[in-house]
Amino acid sequence: MNETAGGTGRLPERLRQAVLPVHQRIEALPFFTSLSRRALPVERYVDQLRAMAIVYAAVERALETSEDRSARTAWSAATPRLGLLLADLAFFDTRGPLPDAPGSTGAALAAAKAVLLCALQPHRLVGHLYVFQGMALGNATHLEDARAAAGGVAGAAWYEGLGAGTGVQWSAFCRCLETLGLGPEEEREVVDGALEAVNAQEAIHALLDPALPVSRRVLATTLNVEAGSHAVPEDPDLLVAALRAGARCLAEFPYFNDRWGERGERYTRSDVAWLMELARLERAEALGQVRWLAGVLARRGMPSLLLERQLELLAEELPAGEVSAASEFFVTAAEHLRETRRGALPDDRAARLASTFESATGFGSAATRREAARLLLAALADETSGFPGAAEAVATWYRGPRFPDEWRKAVGDLLRSPFSGSRAGRSEG
Repeated sequence: MNETAGGTGRLPERLRQAVLPVHQRIEALPFFTSLSRRALPVERYVDQLRAMAIVYAAVERALETSEDRSARTAWSAATPRLGLLLADLAFFDTRGPLPDAPGSTGAALAAAKAVLLCALQPHRLVGHLYVFQGMALGNATHLEDARAAAGGVAGAAWYEGLGAGTGVQWSAFCRCLETLGLGPEEEREVVDGALEAVNAQEAIHALLDPALPVSRRVLATTLNVEAGSHAVPEDPDLLVAALRAGARCLAEFPYFNDRWGERGERYTRSDVAWLMELARLERAEALGQVRWLAGVLARRGMPSLLLERQLELLAEELPAGEVSAASEFFVTAAEHLRETRRGALPDDRAARLASTFESATGFGSAATRREAARLLLAALADETSGFPGAAEAVATWYRGPRFPDEWRKAVGDLLRSPFSGSRAGRSEG
């Protein structure tokens, strides 16, 4: 867990001295003493991977979006490690996702929230990054212990990291910190961030004590480490049905995977599980939640058409004993989204616009052109019906560098068509 090697410049050495006492306490916790004795239950090992993934996801996402020069410079010298954790968790998920341990998961979510607040003090974010990069050194000393807990090489990618290159990478990262040229107050913020991060690690690992009783629950984080703590079905049949509906929706719309890849798949899993849980709420409240989610997703590039189809698939996948009230809710919610969309852009007009677009693009398969037209037109309908930014959120993708000029021109023409007509009609009226 501890990092005791690396650069000897003022900032790296100051960071090392600040966090070392906490690292020593962490190594003495029951989790690591059990790991070192190769007596750690595999469930506690998976709990650690999930907790680390929750925090890592927040750190890496914050750094990827930061506009602070120091944070971006430090991030450019770091090695992303979230992918290793997700690969390890995916390995264990093949046996069926292990329900969360609420204690360690809650502590990890609190740590992730603290990371998000670093946007206001980005130098603290550099301190968080220092701690997470340094953990690779401690992982290297525990690699064989981790493999014993995992039951083999598979499932221990995070502990292996860069292998023999770990020390070299760490030294390069520390040298980068030396070149940041921070003033005394800025350096203090970096140290404060590192202490915040390492103290959070102590809190998490204290709750990973193998001797502590664990009342496991299926949480959103069981399905997606970035999803937070919202409710998902405890009933395994309902959860399986939800995940099956999510997988079908992903398969029907390649756009998901093309644009968001594995991250999109994870969010589909947690979102569809949340939708299944909505069926337990009072009807008006549940429909309001669907409308809220439709707006959130539309502004992120997922038109309400996708949610509409997801709701239909949920109704189809419900186990026989659950069909009545829940099925009715999903069908009603889908119909509500569909009628709103058709009210903004009637089907006959959408069909004409889609046909024009598909003929003009000259790129991709017929299925690709058809999907693009559907999503772009659905986003236009969302924009008209109260979700500002929906059209641009989808158009950003379809005007991207993977598409040729002729395609991008067709996208622009399609986006202008409905609005030019509706504006003219209002003006004449």
